[in-house]
Amino acid sequence: MYSRKHYLKVLNEAQERISYLGLGTRARVCGFQVKDTDSGEEIKFYNFGCEYKIIDGGKRIVNGNGREMPLLMRVITMHHLIEAKPTPITGALAPIRSFPGLESYEATIRRRTEEILLRAFGNSPELLMASAERLGGVAVKMGDSAARIYPLPRLPIVIVINKSGEGLPAGAALLYDRSASELLPLEDIVVLAELVSRKIVNIAKQRT
Repeated sequence: MYSRKHYLKVLNEAQERISYLGLGTRARVCGFQVKDTDSGEEIKFYNFGCEYKIIDGGKRIVNGNGREMPLLMRVITMHHLIEAKPTPITGALAPIRSFPGLESYEATIRRRTEEILLRAFGNSPELLMASAERLGGVAVKMGDSAARIYPLPRLPIVIVINKSGEGLPAGAALLYDRSASELLPLEDIVVLAELVSRKIVNIAKQRT
């Protein structure tokens, strides 16, 4: 990943672009809650089970306590607002490396997502759901343990853990809905997967 200075520059550029596109219009496309009030449009959405509000015309994204959303997630959110097409969730899941344009990054993606998930949950798949619940995750009937998490309202991610057995090694997969490539730039899809993997693994470490 890049430096904080780089991401601040990218964020400023995105905030400038959204000011021309119409924040409320783009927020509706992304499935955010938009309410007209006397003081203007009130825009809210959930990120990892936590409600956030977009204020100051997109220059700030804060939770109920007024705390700013982490920088990297702010950048991804702004890019989502700018780039998302009105594409419905398909229900078809796929690993990131299968998205056109990311095939050559398979080794890097595995190392930064699936391998760290496997180290954390491969021997204890039951820890996955307990950790995912902290991020607003819900159980999914896949593998030995699986959870669906929503970093953004129209961007579900499913993490699946299979423990070893009958001569087969343990395995981990991080899956996006096929619509993801219509909602985010490819680089952000990869970065978001890394962010989700680290976040859920850090929660698991706190529990053990």
